[in-house]
Amino acid sequence: MLPYCIIGILLIHLIIRLGVVLVTDLGNDEVYYVNYALFPDWSYFDHPPMVGWMIWLTTLMQKLVLSPFFVRLGALIIGTLNLWIVYRIGYLLKDRWVGNVSALLLSSSFYSSIIVGTFVLPDTPLSIFWLLAVYFFLTFIKSKNTNISALLLFGLFVGFAALSKYFAIFLWLGIGVYAWYDPRLLKNPFLYLSALISILVFTPVIHWNLTSNLSGLSYHASRVGHESIIPNFRYFFPEFLGQIFYNNPINFTLIIWSLFFFIKEKFRIVDKQTWFLIAISLPLVIITLLISMYNRTLPHWSGVGYFGLTIAAVNYHATRIKAWKINLIGAAPLLFVTVVLVATFQIETGRLFGDENIEDNVLGKDDFTVDLSIWNEAGDQLNQLLTTDLRLGRMDSNLLVITHKWFPAAHLDYYFALNAKLPLLVNGDQEDLHQYLKINNERGVNKNGYDAYYITTSHYYKPISNKLKNQFDTCSDPVIIPVTKYGTKRINLFVWRLTKLKSKQLY
Repeated sequence: MLPYCIIGILLIHLIIRLGVVLVTDLGNDEVYYVNYALFPDWSYFDHPPMVGWMIWLTTLMQKLVLSPFFVRLGALIIGTLNLWIVYRIGYLLKDRWVGNVSALLLSSSFYSSIIVGTFVLPDTPLSIFWLLAVYFFLTFIKSKNTNISALLLFGLFVGFAALSKYFAIFLWLGIGVYAWYDPRLLKNPFLYLSALISILVFTPVIHWNLTSNLSGLSYHASRVGHESIIPNFRYFFPEFLGQIFYNNPINFTLIIWSLFFFIKEKFRIVDKQTWFLIAISLPLVIITLLISMYNRTLPHWSGVGYFGLTIAAVNYHATRIKAWKINLIGAAPLLFVTVVLVATFQIETGRLFGDENIEDNVLGKDDFTVDLSIWNEAGDQLNQLLTTDLRLGRMDSNLLVITHKWFPAAHLDYYFALNAKLPLLVNGDQEDLHQYLKINNERGVNKNGYDAYYITTSHYYKPISNKLKNQFDTCSDPVIIPVTKYGTKRINLFVWRLTKLKSKQLY
């Protein structure tokens, strides 16, 4: 029977996340990953395939793919299971108190609750396989290195984590760091069998990257490399402050407090289990911060690293608890709920920031909440335009939708083109297309004579190029369509009507 405390945490957490799912549209990454489910493959330009497989499964093999709830269903399930695994890890380390508090703090993390527990990203399946791998290796340590099945399961779940995101390699790098503490591990032949299992599970992605002209490993290598050895702090502070916010400033404070004492005591007070949690977590956080000194990074890249650090911090504070720490722990969920409520209000209404009275072609550009808010309304507006144009004979039913980049392409695809059963193509170079380079070929133009809409938005504005115009007989001036929600104008849609494609190939 489950303890009442963790049941309460799981239920309240699920209700909050379900509320966010019901009142927000899919974000631009989420609609992009829907394409992974629509075009199943062994890997993709941006990431390994697990997020696409997950969406394919929760939408019942694409049958419910146009339902945002079923697209996000995997995240809702995984967000709940993650907290249960965190509770079990804390219980394994010490007792139910550590399990409950670890689950409470991670339920208050915007990364674990919203980014991977509500939204559908590669981090979503990564998070559950990462935690399962951690749980089984801790079980192996607890058995004094005798539980071979737990060690092999570690390798299996690292393989599944790698099918979710390349950052799973930090689990095996962490094993190398942990081996400094416990060198006997390197003499265990089953460790190498476990590593072989991880490689075998990951083999389809390796093969895809070696044989595909859309190599994801090459793309990500280009994101972390830099020609200069001199650091640039342009991206460092957004990354650092983003990590603090994403993982909840209160959780971050407790983590820093515990690491301070670990270092002060020269890690003499750190047991094997805590050392393992630090070994798989801290390198990921530090390396991400180092990369941000040379390239643009995103704060969620290091997110799974904060799982282990949070649990290690709770385990440390469990025997050194003071009243102010209890208050700090209690404040974490309060801060989380406050931010979620304020953010949801802004997403729905746009009232907290954003300016309706600026130029038409930049409206919404500085409002990062727009993409979670207006796409149902935008899709309705475009459907009305399509219906009117077909009825009046302005456009032929043999119609394409064209845009300029993978975002807003994925939103236009999901909320308009797929519903209208129109092929959407992205016109640009590989950096603009990402996976749409392959999708363009799948949907490709195989005859001339198509009419087309070229669509851009005010928050990602790029007008139609002369090169694209010249591929059609005629090109209209743009129709500007305001998208309004709750009385606030959030973005403008710009639609050019193009008639009679002259060739079978869009350039």
